[in-house]
Amino acid sequence: MVFSFAIAHNVSNAPEIIDKLKKGEVACGIVEGSLICSLFQLQVAGEAASTQKRNAKMTTKNVNSEIVFVLSPARNISQAYSQFGPSKDSKNLIFCSHSESPSPDQFLSYVKEFTTSDSVELLTSDDQLRGVTDIEKIKKTYKLTPLELSAGTVEESVVTKIATSYLQ
Repeated sequence: MVFSFAIAHNVSNAPEIIDKLKKGEVACGIVEGSLICSLFQLQVAGEAASTQKRNAKMTTKNVNSEIVFVLSPARNISQAYSQFGPSKDSKNLIFCSHSESPSPDQFLSYVKEFTTSDSVELLTSDDQLRGVTDIEKIKKTYKLTPLELSAGTVEESVVTKIATSYLQ
């Protein structure tokens, strides 16, 4: 399985992207960038979504949308998408693709076709998330407790929650 992630900074057409997403005209998952603390968080969600597909236990229609759903601590699709999907005010979006094709470069070209932003690039490093990630928003969304945070980092706590949410 190949996962590709792209990040768009200072998006100016989020309402149009949301409209395309609702019409099924976008062949990737789209995530609010402020809720992503690391590339590893996305990779774990991608692997969990892939596992759900392999086990015929997906909640959503495809692996790309399942990635968005898996990122959310909510087990309700609407709530997950309102938390982690793009909003009309989104400025930084992360695009997620799961497939054997297209190649990462083809995926990047595809995202650029419908995204108006200052930049769109493949997400290959946590450094690209600097200035995008909102740690306080992540703590609130995942309901991270002081005890959880004393045992490790925000990333470790979030990834643990994602990974263990499918062990039931």
